[in-house]
Amino acid sequence: MINTILKLIFIGVLFSPQEIKLIEDAETLFHEGLYQDAIQMYEKALKTNLGKEMRREIFYRIGECYFNLGDYQKSLSIFEKLEEESFKTYIYPEVLYALGIIHLALGHYDKAKFYLIEKIKEFPSYVSDIRVNEGQGIYYFTQEIYESSYEKLKNAISGVGIFYKGMTLSRLGKPVDALKEFKKIQILYPFTPLAEYAAYVSGEAMFINNDFTGALNLYQKFIESFGTSPLVDYAKYKIGVCLLHLGNKAQALTYLNSLLGHPDEILVAHSYLMGGIALREMGDYEKAIKYLLKAAFDFPQVGSAPLAHMELGKTYLLTGNKEQALITFKQLSNTYMTGEFSGIGDYLTASILYRDKRILEARFQLENLIKYYPKSYILPAAYVLLLKCMIDSRETKEAIVRGEEFLKSDIYKLDGINNSYAEKWIARLKLMLAEAYYEEKDLEKATKYYEELIESGDPDIMAEVFNGLGWCYLESERYDAAIQ
Repeated sequence: MINTILKLIFIGVLFSPQEIKLIEDAETLFHEGLYQDAIQMYEKALKTNLGKEMRREIFYRIGECYFNLGDYQKSLSIFEKLEEESFKTYIYPEVLYALGIIHLALGHYDKAKFYLIEKIKEFPSYVSDIRVNEGQGIYYFTQEIYESSYEKLKNAISGVGIFYKGMTLSRLGKPVDALKEFKKIQILYPFTPLAEYAAYVSGEAMFINNDFTGALNLYQKFIESFGTSPLVDYAKYKIGVCLLHLGNKAQALTYLNSLLGHPDEILVAHSYLMGGIALREMGDYEKAIKYLLKAAFDFPQVGSAPLAHMELGKTYLLTGNKEQALITFKQLSNTYMTGEFSGIGDYLTASILYRDKRILEARFQLENLIKYYPKSYILPAAYVLLLKCMIDSRETKEAIVRGEEFLKSDIYKLDGINNSYAEKWIARLKLMLAEAYYEEKDLEKATKYYEELIESGDPDIMAEVFNGLGWCYLESERYDAAIQ
């Protein structure tokens, strides 16, 4: 931060008291949070001799004012000009820092990284600056790199820095530590929007760590403490979801129904989705379908719409209406051909076809998925089901070729995939390969895969693994091992 007042001490002998007072008054308004008034005062100061001398510092402050007023584009425009004008001056690294923070606020994460991490390295004294560390920590948080985020935020001192430290701790599975940080904000910054939001996300810290009882209590406490907050209805939604997780479906539905007329379409769409699930779990399939149809088709631009399609298809299956479930999943496939849900509809369609013993149709659907969505995170699951279809059709040689080819590919580079998800489906792919090798009488390779799977310890497939390995040992005349 530029200490304008200190600079005035040294130049006071060169300029009039009126000029100095103008900037002092602007600084006072700035520190009192009266940013619009401060801008007007700074702009007046720019017309004086002192203002012309301190032009860069004053524009820096005006840029800060616009940032604090939420006018990020105006702030960005000012700091981009300052970047050009302040090169090789003492204010230049401060401008780089400010640009990084503005780009963070605008969601321009590549540019935020450029200024906060790459450019700032040119100024060694800034590498350990607490403000820079906080900015870097917030950047890492937005990229879901939570360990690095915490490392940068652990000594945070600003309200925003402490807030993101709490958010990071909650993502690292430390909700109680997160609550301490959010409480700190409420003590240090009472009666501010930040304190209000910290109270709200206290419930979120418990919610994302699956402590639904704790989350429920904290959301209820938030409503009691901040009854006029615009976040109250969002807290009610979370209470409804918590109650649903805790098995209190009827009370959950009461909360969710109260939100169906809300002006925020995103909240309404989510409320219809969770309300539909609650009704389904209560056994009211007809009404559940009505809720899920609204969530899926009345709000197509809302992120919950594809989830509503999936839950709608699941509900049709529970009622025994396979054909309507197929139509729903095909609609999901045709509607969401890009993004994180691409290929999901094809996979779910293939799953129903497979269960209905329509193997060739299922294979066709899976082959299309693999061809048109080669980066989809559902690809490993699609290959597992494809191999299962081939084995059931006695095309075990082709199953082995396709499975081995996929194992050699870089599965971990698929879109949105993480290690645990990849390992889960790689294990299932190996199970299919083991079965295919067994059918081809290649007991050595079948045994190899089965034994690898025992070492993986995946409980969901272990019964099949032991059964398959037992038969391999039996046919290899390793009777003691087979009995074991």
